[in-house]
Amino acid sequence: MNLKSSLFLALALLGTSATTQAQITHGGAPFHTQELPEAYTLPALNRKALAEEDDVTDRFKEAPWRFGVEHEV
Repeated sequence: MNLKSSLFLALALLGTSATTQAQITHGGAPFHTQELPEAYTLPALNRKALAEEDDVTDRFKEAPWRFGVEHEV
């Protein structure tokens, strides 16, 4: 082993040991062991009506493309 490879190996080992000590614990419990939030079931989408609205938007190009649909929760 020459000097460069020895120095590289030493620095690699030093860097690895520094990253293994970087995690800090704050106590508490993981999210999956705590109480789960209540689940909501959203109403079904009328995909045919949405597709028709999108066709109009595509033809006239006056509005941006749809990227989502608002729901009351």
